[in-house]
Amino acid sequence: MDDLRHFVLGIFRALDAGTLDRAGAARELSRRLCKEVSCDRASICTLDGARVIRLGGYDAQLETPLAEDVELSNRSPTAHHVADRRMGVYPPIDPDPGSDSDGWPQALRDLYLAPQGVQSLTVAAIGSNPNVTGFVCAASLTERQWSLAEMAKLRLVANAIALRRARLDREVEIQGVLAPDRGS
Repeated sequence: MDDLRHFVLGIFRALDAGTLDRAGAARELSRRLCKEVSCDRASICTLDGARVIRLGGYDAQLETPLAEDVELSNRSPTAHHVADRRMGVYPPIDPDPGSDSDGWPQALRDLYLAPQGVQSLTVAAIGSNPNVTGFVCAASLTERQWSLAEMAKLRLVANAIALRRARLDREVEIQGVLAPDRGS
């Protein structure tokens, strides 16, 4: 887990230095998560109001980045359902398309899961309710059970992103207090 922690910190240093942009950071973190949790796809998403937007991701089967800044949903129940799960394992998707017995909201099935062939997904929230700002997810194209260790790795990345965002927000606030004329 220390290797993953060091990798995440290296990504943040590259962001701070300007050698990596937000989408590139999301892509590299997702690529590493695919290896760490042996999943088919990993991505980092943000919540913008009721919209879920993928900042970047990686497809381990195709060994290619997923498109970034893709709006996955503009439906409030879907975004809030994902955010409200905090860190949790979604059960395998019921093969019956009309079934909601497995806990998957129909909007999320229709917009994202079914077209992508996703069978299992685990999610770690970035932030905590009521301040969930996004999530880190790992997806599998086959049914599987996610281990506690795999979920902890997603949680580590999500927590690191949340802490970085909080630090950047504090720095902006401090700059506003120290130099109020610079903001205008």
